[in-house]
Amino acid sequence: MADEAILDPQTWTPAGKKRQDVRTATNRAQREGVLAQWVSWGTLALGDRVQIREISEGWVADKSVPEMGFTLGTVDEAADPAARLMLARDASGRIIAVTTWIPAFGAHGLCGYTLDVMRRRHDAMNGVVEFLVGAAVEQLRADGCTMLSLSGSPLAPNRVDDGEAPSAVDRLLETSSWLLEPAYGFRSLAAFKKKFQPDLRPLWMVYPDATHLPAVALALLRCYVPGLDVARAARLAARMRRSRRSSIARV
Repeated sequence: MADEAILDPQTWTPAGKKRQDVRTATNRAQREGVLAQWVSWGTLALGDRVQIREISEGWVADKSVPEMGFTLGTVDEAADPAARLMLARDASGRIIAVTTWIPAFGAHGLCGYTLDVMRRRHDAMNGVVEFLVGAAVEQLRADGCTMLSLSGSPLAPNRVDDGEAPSAVDRLLETSSWLLEPAYGFRSLAAFKKKFQPDLRPLWMVYPDATHLPAVALALLRCYVPGLDVARAARLAARMRRSRRSSIARV
C-alpha cells in the first residue's frame, strides 16, 4: 500500500549525480546565510511557535481539503516532547521552513526519526526542504542514530510490472490515489523522496478477503483525512472528479 523511504545516517552522503538537488540546496543555503536548527517544541520561544503556525496555516489555506494524518501529520503533533523539529532560519533569524520528526524505535530503543510535516514560506528559497532533510541526516549521524525515514509514500507504491493484471488492492490504491492526487500530490511526494536515493521498503496491508476492501478503502481515507465520513468522502470524490474532468478539458 506504500513504500517507506529509508536512509542510513551513518553511511548516506549527498554525493552522486542523482542527489545533485540536495547539494545545490545546501550550497545555496550557505550562500544566503540560511541556518538549520534542531529543536523540540518546548524549547521554542512564543514568537517562533507563532511563526511555525503561520507557515502551516498558509500551507493549509492553499488546499481544498484538510491536513492529513497517519505520519503526514499536523504541527500539533510537533508539541509531543519526544518529537523534534528541524527549522530553517534566514539571515535575519526569521523561520522560513519547518520539518517535524517523530521518534522511531528498534530493539534497543531509539534508533532514529521519521519525517512527518514539511512546510515552507512562499518566499523561501528553492530547495529549502531538501536542505533541511540533509541537515537532519547530519544531526542523526552525530547522535549515533542508524535510521532516518522519509515516511511512506501513500497511495503511490512502486508496483512491479510483472505482466499480470492489477489485483483488487492495486485497483483500490489507484482509485484512492486518483481521487486525492489533485489535493495532496502523492506522486509528487514520492518523487521528492527519490531525490535522496533511499532504500524503499514496502508497507503491507493484510486483509482476510476481498469483501473487506471497501471498508478498508474508507478506513485508509479516514487515516489520511481525519474526520472523513461517508457523506464527506462522496462530496470529496465528486469534487475531485470535476477537477479531473476540467484538467483533461483544458489539455
